[in-house]
This record gives sequence, structure tokens and C-alpha cells, in this order.
Amino acid sequence: MTADPIPHYSTRCPRCGDKVSMPPVSDPELVVQNYRLEKGAAGPLVAVLHMCTNADCTGATIGYYMGGGPDPWRLLFNRPRYNSAVVPNSVPKRPRTILQDANDSRTAPVACAGAAVSAIDAMTAEMDYKKGSLLGRIEKAVEDRVLPEVMGDWAKRVGGIGITTHTDDDPGPLPGKDETEELLLFANMLAEYFFILPGRMPKPPKPRKRKPSRKTAYIH
Repeated sequence: MTADPIPHYSTRCPRCGDKVSMPPVSDPELVVQNYRLEKGAAGPLVAVLHMCTNADCTGATIGYYMGGGPDPWRLLFNRPRYNSAVVPNSVPKRPRTILQDANDSRTAPVACAGAAVSAIDAMTAEMDYKKGSLLGRIEKAVEDRVLPEVMGDWAKRVGGIGITTHTDDDPGPLPGKDETEELLLFANMLAEYFFILPGRMPKPPKPRKRKPSRKTAYIH
């Protein structure tokens, strides 16, 4: 290895999800003496600890670098990595796309809240609840027993979050991180009740046709 300075690593923090440039906080430590890539190149594999620069976060990731050759700091991968919730394919395409955007942007509260509200709108419309406010649609789904009562109560608590597009003289406060997390959780749970759980339930077996017995086959 050479004495070249260890580079910062720009990635999403695995703890807080912020896109940050993580500085190295450890010297390179040899992990594998000979690490062979798929193409056949081999060299020492070293690990370097990188810390999140978010003042409110203590997250870190380990970058694994290939040693040797013209570039002594060839980044191969890092662990752990930021993981975003993946909306399953059982959710229809339009609400799935919007809800995935909400999950991917949860570190930006205003953008996340707006996407979560749009996802709720798209999901209720997909279930043919298209008239009235979002809260009214949720309450109608509860009335129809499509959703449990707890979802209706929860909707009342998160109903005012994320509505930031008005242009009046006294707008409400922008959604904060905690409020947005609750709204996003509600949106994901709505997807569970509307689409994911019904898709996982086994279909009832088809009723078998009973053959008439010999004793009753000719009785009219």
C-alpha cells in the first residue's frame, strides 16, 4: 500500500439515510491477503471505517478497497449499506411508484410527506374511493370494512401532515422528521391492508361436486 490519503466516501449513511461524504476515521486494515475479482485481478483487500458527518447521527460504514496496482484505493463495496423499504409488486404500478419515492426520500421530510400523501391518494383511488377528502375516503373504507377501525383513527392523527401546497397568508408549519415518519408508516400500512395482505391470503378451494350414490341415483 502507498501513503496516498484515504478518500472520503460519498454514500447514503446506513443509519440516518442522509447522502453524505464520509471521511475515513481508521487506518486501512488488511482483511484478505489475496482477493480475486471475477476478471482475475488479485490483490490485498483492506477495510477502512468511514463516519457519517451528520451532527445528529453516529452512523458509520466500512469501505472495502482493493490494494496494489496504479490506484491503491479502488473501492469494491461497503457494509452496511443504506436499505430503503421496497414496495412489493402486489401494489398497483402507479401507487407503488409514488410510495417507493416516498420511502426513498424519507430523509427529506417535506418531499417525503408530499409523496406519501400522493401515494395515499393513488391507493384510495385504485380501490375506487375517489370522492371527497383523503380522510373521508379512509373513513368510507373503514365503513365498508375494507380497513380496520384503527386505520381510521390513525388517519385522523396524520391527516393534516404534508399538505404544504396552499398559498394562503398563514400557512401551517412544514412537516418535521417525526411527523413524516408517522405519515410514511401510515402510507405503507395502507398498502399492506389494501393490496399486500389480500395478495398473500390463500384462495379458498373450489367446492367439489359430489357424485350421487347408487342408492339415490335413480330416485326421482
